[in-house]
Amino acid sequence: MPWVGPFQIKEFLKKSLDKKQPLPTGKKGIYLVTKKKWQGTPSKKCEPMYVGGVTGDSDRLLSRVGELVAAMFGLYSKNTKTHTGGQLISTHFRRTEEKEYHPLGLWIAWRTDITCNRCAEKKVYDEIRPWCNERSPPFCNKHG
Repeated sequence: MPWVGPFQIKEFLKKSLDKKQPLPTGKKGIYLVTKKKWQGTPSKKCEPMYVGGVTGDSDRLLSRVGELVAAMFGLYSKNTKTHTGGQLISTHFRRTEEKEYHPLGLWIAWRTDITCNRCAEKKVYDEIRPWCNERSPPFCNKHG
């Protein structure tokens, strides 16, 4: 199974209740936020912003993406732990006041055909270096 998407955040949210809209579900999975639309395999040309994934062995891919999107729009409090990637994207837009882009215009995609969340996230990070990731994702304990 290849990447699902990318979907523009605006359209993804608008169609999220439509049964035909694919949603990121499962225990295994990574997701990628980019500034530009791409096809096939993402590259640096799509201006990757953030790659993340499910931590541990929980069925949380959809929840993680939901937390990411909410945080991208500033829907978090400083006193609660929330999605770091979403906070970084939100902070970027607030600080730069970039007129060309807005979180609604960003693109999101995900993969669930992976055997190890950490290894897949690290591989994508190493290949395209999303610039909102503050640091490289850690290696997993099994495949390190």
